[in-house]
Amino acid sequence: MENAGTDSELQKWASGQNYLSRRQRTIARSVSFSGMSIVGEGVRMTLHPAPPHTGLIFRRTDLEHRPEIPVSLTNICRSSMYIALTRTDWREGLLRKVLRGNAHLTPFRYMEHLLLPLPAPHVAVVEHFLAATYMLVDNLIVEIDGEDLLYADFDEYARWFMEAAVTEQEADRKLFTVAEPYRIEGKNGQVIEIRPGDELFVDYSVDFTRK
Repeated sequence: MENAGTDSELQKWASGQNYLSRRQRTIARSVSFSGMSIVGEGVRMTLHPAPPHTGLIFRRTDLEHRPEIPVSLTNICRSSMYIALTRTDWREGLLRKVLRGNAHLTPFRYMEHLLLPLPAPHVAVVEHFLAATYMLVDNLIVEIDGEDLLYADFDEYARWFMEAAVTEQEADRKLFTVAEPYRIEGKNGQVIEIRPGDELFVDYSVDFTRK
């Protein structure tokens, strides 16, 4: 995989992005990257521009008919340890709902992986890539020749978009704002709180000593 720019170039490019643009965005040109997945398998990913209102779509080029998997909360088929997505028409089933609903408990987390194979077709380990993607574009087709995404850090993903060049489209974005504070507390003491603000600011801490 080629390095598309130094750290200073990436920082300058990132600081120049209009993250609060009211226009939808995609990339100006297709780019391809090859490397290893998290399980050590070779994988190739190609990012393509997409028309307004397309959203984010994964396309499995290694499978017959090249099935497409839209990025949607309803398409999440695994959420413990990593995030996996499948087709919109899938049916979850009672056992998967029970295991996923208790995934904060270690035994249930491992039971999901041992007892429930991922439905086909699917793409897995998407969370880091989507974190970078959603900051930069609204519409994108991602072709991938395997089930696991290429393993990379946030900066490396951002370099892909710097090379592809982010461009605005002639369509308005759907913008959401937080009207009042919203707090979620997990069953093991986890807390997430969202508050209104003029800019995106994230403050977090992780305690790895707790079980």
